[in-house]
Amino acid sequence: RQTDEAMSAFTQKLQGRLQLGASLTIGEYVLPRMLGPFAHQYPDISIVMKVMNTTQIMDEILKHQLNFGLIEAPVNHPDMIVEPVMQDELKLIVPAGHDLAGRGKVNLEEVMNYPFVLREEGSGTRQVMEGQLRKKKIDPSDMNVVMELGSTGAVKSAVEAGVGITMLSPSSVQHELALGLVHIVDIRGLEFKRQFYAIHLKSSLLPLSAVAFLGYLRQQEHEVEEQIQN
Repeated sequence: RQTDEAMSAFTQKLQGRLQLGASLTIGEYVLPRMLGPFAHQYPDISIVMKVMNTTQIMDEILKHQLNFGLIEAPVNHPDMIVEPVMQDELKLIVPAGHDLAGRGKVNLEEVMNYPFVLREEGSGTRQVMEGQLRKKKIDPSDMNVVMELGSTGAVKSAVEAGVGITMLSPSSVQHELALGLVHIVDIRGLEFKRQFYAIHLKSSLLPLSAVAFLGYLRQQEHEVEEQIQN
């Protein structure tokens, strides 16, 4: 107990510069709402976050330009440690006034009849969605994809305009949900859960500021799970 108290007192005094990379969904929509409370808890740690793709994050970690990265899919690299850190879930997003809006839950067969606006092939979001469909013995190529776009923001704008429906993380549409521009609809018997991962070099010890930040993220995830269970 005394050791825990001493370590707690020490970590509260952490200071320094924390440099991390984050993939698009994590960096633009998940982390920003978590950075404020962390900065309040550790006011002497300054955070520099770069939003980039997984390949770029790995390259900068290998060059010692980033302490660690947060990515949306696991990678295999002999010099990297990859560990799960947070979970997320994709949901069906439809525009206001859509036939499915306000339905609560719908069947997948019904959803497949509507036009979709999706992220480009190869994106983490697209891979999670297609993987779950294949588990249900559904070929993703059977979807009526009317548009493929290279950013989440572009997908949201197209959905708002009524071009089609999509699958996105609810964290990426919080603003649009609050304004009533889009709605979340659950699909019966189907969940699109995904794991986020932290990556860093095997050969380098993480600075204490990075250890504190990753511990903070895990604690946030734990508290969310407890709220769901209660």
